[in-house]
Amino acid sequence: MIRIELDAPSLGATRIAISPLWDAFCSLHLAMPHRAPSLPYQEWVVRAREVLREDERTHALRLLTGGPLSFPDFLLPRPVGATSIDAELETVRATPTDVVRAEVAEHYAGFEDHPGIRPYLMDPEGACAALAGTGLRSGSAVHCRMY
Repeated sequence: MIRIELDAPSLGATRIAISPLWDAFCSLHLAMPHRAPSLPYQEWVVRAREVLREDERTHALRLLTGGPLSFPDFLLPRPVGATSIDAELETVRATPTDVVRAEVAEHYAGFEDHPGIRPYLMDPEGACAALAGTGLRSGSAVHCRMY
């Protein structure tokens, strides 16, 4: 059991929100080749890995989430109230360019010339727009085939 003690003001400021984008990220992470998922997820992971290998639209996201220092914060914005994966992807798309550049530079130091990283440093707005259209949107082929 995990026990967290909060005073009344902290408890009052606590919010629990569901993030479809966080769920998608966790699923993507579970499907990474170095992971050995537990029994309930094994069959799903086999299929998810096939889909991810076949669909290059997820390449940039896989690269960004597989960095040496976890991943940049802008990839998983804090959800606000009831949200959808589409709304969260729009938040990613709207991330200020200076934030994208700073977080990518911090997380991928030494990889600035990598073709998957360079767009986030040279054209953060375009790179985030492309990432937001990767196929994770609800109703897309990748999203439906994976979930």
